[in-house]
Amino acid sequence: MCGRYDFSKPNQNEFQGVDWNGFEGQKEIWPTNPVPVLLFDENNGYQMCTKHWGFIKYWPGKTGRIIAHNLINAKSEEITFKRNFKKAYESARCIIPMNGWYEWPVNDEGTKTKTWIGIKDRPLFGAAGIYETETDKDTGKTIEVFSMLTVAPGMNTPLKQAHDRAPLLLERDNYMTWLTGSEGDRQSLIQPIEDQDAFIFKPV
Repeated sequence: MCGRYDFSKPNQNEFQGVDWNGFEGQKEIWPTNPVPVLLFDENNGYQMCTKHWGFIKYWPGKTGRIIAHNLINAKSEEITFKRNFKKAYESARCIIPMNGWYEWPVNDEGTKTKTWIGIKDRPLFGAAGIYETETDKDTGKTIEVFSMLTVAPGMNTPLKQAHDRAPLLLERDNYMTWLTGSEGDRQSLIQPIEDQDAFIFKPV
């Protein structure tokens, strides 16, 4: 699961031609923060839009009162049938640019250590996302939101020691497939990185 991520260095070559529209980067992005995501643009390839992290869904709490829930992540295994995400997966996909993300693995003594995780030789990369427009029931205002797809980490990677979920990370050549590809092509991208040497871990 990704509950924080780093997008502090947007000015790199991973996404050619993207205008970040004044966004200077943010070292630790939290749920509900407004941040850039990339959509498909038939003229320029990518369209940068600012959206808030986390779908807003409403259902009864323990007292029966309807409360808002912030769904920041969507399990890739459930994306084709879960009511909260199915429609967005079919027609509203995006790429979430990031330099890394944070996890809190537990050591043998039971102590959690905040850890930054990145990809070797890819200082900027994209994770698979979906988006939609929500209505805040308290204010009546519409809000543009996104959620990040997750997968179980690769069987032989050290990510398994960090958490039982990881962002669905995309290879550069697969960005357009995620944004515009067929259902079968998109499904072929829903798999973890299996290279055990692919990741960088830095306690912070």
